[in-house]
Amino acid sequence: MKKKIFDAYVKAICNECDLTEGELFLKSKRQVFCEPRHLLYYVCSKRNMRLVDIQRYLKDFGYDSLHSPIKNGIEKAEKKIKKDKDVKAVYNRVKNAI
Repeated sequence: MKKKIFDAYVKAICNECDLTEGELFLKSKRQVFCEPRHLLYYVCSKRNMRLVDIQRYLKDFGYDSLHSPIKNGIEKAEKKIKKDKDVKAVYNRVKNAI
């Protein structure tokens, strides 16, 4: 039901972070790829998407993930947003893009 919202967040994050969808969903731990992905998890969680739904939508993009990395990513993004005003600004623009 929230797939369109998820897809819109993917586009907004890719636009904000100057990434392609393929790059956003690379199985990479490089900061340039994982921080935007964590932000995606976070904005989705704030729209009351369940972890299982986020997991399923990620799979639609060819990215398999378990619940624990998604939950950890949400926590990391939340900490980063609280500490870094630039990340908070990106979050606000992504959040308001929908």
